[in-house]
Amino acid sequence: MFVGQMKCTDNERNIILAMTHEYRQPTESDVEIAMARYEKEGQTGNVKVDMKKRFVGLVVVPGQYITKIELESYVQDTKDSQANMETNPTAAQHDREKKLLRKLMKARIACGNSIQELETLDGFTDEWDATTEVLENAALDIHLQCEYACKESSALHQILTGLLTEQSAPGWMWTEVELRQENAVAAAREIIKVIDGLFAAGANPELMLKEMKRRTQHITTKLEGLAETFADLETEVQACIAEAQEHATRNPSS
Repeated sequence: MFVGQMKCTDNERNIILAMTHEYRQPTESDVEIAMARYEKEGQTGNVKVDMKKRFVGLVVVPGQYITKIELESYVQDTKDSQANMETNPTAAQHDREKKLLRKLMKARIACGNSIQELETLDGFTDEWDATTEVLENAALDIHLQCEYACKESSALHQILTGLLTEQSAPGWMWTEVELRQENAVAAAREIIKVIDGLFAAGANPELMLKEMKRRTQHITTKLEGLAETFADLETEVQACIAEAQEHATRNPSS
């Protein structure tokens, strides 16, 4: 199963998806590991095993496999939104909007890259021979933190995409952005702690812990840098909205 953002389709119903994740059913070994963990923890009932997920980016889905296409949501007050945007911006407004667009695109790319790098980092533990409890727990911790950081980064990416397509930016949105960015950074830092713990325990060099730590530090730095970017974006977006409203008030017929 592929889950992503629809970009376009054609007469043959071929569909292009962006920021796509691939989901696969767990293997028999995944189920056995989960069952063993349940028994070890003394749990009873049905064993829940999550589908395996990996980031694949841009995907083309052939039309022959498409059986149905539905709208997930509707654009509200489209005509009103278009009418509000049909103003004649000044040169200063136009320049500010271009700068804002560049910042938005850079932030989206940073989020997208972080997602892909986190998926790659998570994949390192697939090669581990988790025969010891220490390694098994570390691999699970890294997987969970990677998954959480990916979830928060994906949410940030969706918010930024919305800013590019919508004509409004509610005040609460920036609080959510700040919270999700902090959550993603905290998860990345937790991964570094787990790796440092394995170093301290004298883990096998073949686990490529140095490379994993280097990659995690790079991801952390990138996510931390988004805090300043988002603060700038909030200021720029509010300024653009204020200028557009002022221009519309002064030029109601434009």
